[in-house]
Amino acid sequence: MMLNYISKKLFNNKFLLQEEYYKKLKFLILKLFPIFIIINLLIILAIISPEFLSFTNFINIIRQTSLLFVLSAGMSLVILTGGIDLSMGSVLGLAGCIGATLIKSYGNLIGIMGAMMIGLLFGAINGSIIFYLKLPSFLVTYGTLQIVRGLAIAYMGGNVIWGFNQKFRFLGAGTFFTIPIPIITGFIIFLLFYLILYYTSFGRKVYIVGNNISAAIHSGINIGKTILSVYIIAGSIAAFCGLIYISRLNSAEAGLGAMFELDAIAAAVVGGISIKGGSGGIFGTVVGALIITLIKNVLNLLGISSLWQPFVIGISIVIAVLIDQLIPKKGGV
Repeated sequence: MMLNYISKKLFNNKFLLQEEYYKKLKFLILKLFPIFIIINLLIILAIISPEFLSFTNFINIIRQTSLLFVLSAGMSLVILTGGIDLSMGSVLGLAGCIGATLIKSYGNLIGIMGAMMIGLLFGAINGSIIFYLKLPSFLVTYGTLQIVRGLAIAYMGGNVIWGFNQKFRFLGAGTFFTIPIPIITGFIIFLLFYLILYYTSFGRKVYIVGNNISAAIHSGINIGKTILSVYIIAGSIAAFCGLIYISRLNSAEAGLGAMFELDAIAAAVVGGISIKGGSGGIFGTVVGALIITLIKNVLNLLGISSLWQPFVIGISIVIAVLIDQLIPKKGGV
């Protein structure tokens, strides 16, 4: 009888070990899937265009990735709390337009401050409505998207502002020892968000709120303050991106930032940020931003119209969400 018991116990333990092994293997494969995509995209691009492997093109790719990553970093923070911010592209556009006007009239400092205030304002509005009125972030930020885009169109009145001074243009088009400033900016943002998410109490609160809001409440976390802070940071990042883009383009118009929020969401979820909240990391967002940038390069080199880009990005989001459903939910990665 004892022998049967021991045999049964050993069999069950062996079965559990095998099951655990396959779970870990599945988790690892799904987590490494974005790296697999990057490798394949690089191979495709190298075949289509041998010039792709040149140092100049490599720097250009990293610069494009950096610009997308900065916006995606703010989006990642929101998604980690279980929310979404569809207004980031529109806030980017309005902040860029108002910043451009102020820069032309009152100088760089006033223009930058004015643009950042726009981001802070709409970030605070989004966070306040979502938490205090208990409304879904999707609906709130979609409403903000329409409002802010309408304000940008009315404010600009079809005009285009262009021709900024060289000091301001340094932000988006300058270089430091041949390294484009947007790449340096992206690296700084990465370090800042990495430190915030993994080495501060605020970062831990973000993960806890996204992972289990009931546990967050019982832990004594101020949910309202955390959510409000996250949306304010996202709004500020969007405004900062608006300044980078108008600096790089040397112009500002009402359509600036249209659909950028889709790219930011794609970069975050493709990089492993769980759309359910509470799981993922900022390094994954870097990977996701690189994938989205490479996909666009493939489409451009194949001569496919840019009108198809939202279609492909949308498919990327759907695939990433499906993979997210298959991966067991964990805390920060």
